[in-house]
Amino acid sequence: MSKRTLSQVLSIAFALSKAEEVGINEIKWLRNEVKRWAHNLISF
Repeated sequence: MSKRTLSQVLSIAFALSKAEEVGINEIKWLRNEVKRWAHNLISF
């Protein structure tokens, strides 16, 4: 796992931990980010 990948995981985890404080748009954006990130991970 590269440092960049690890930082992405940490930023996603942090965003999820804050999810209670964010609105619907941020949650939708986060879901899209996770999907895109997972797709990139699978592509390797």
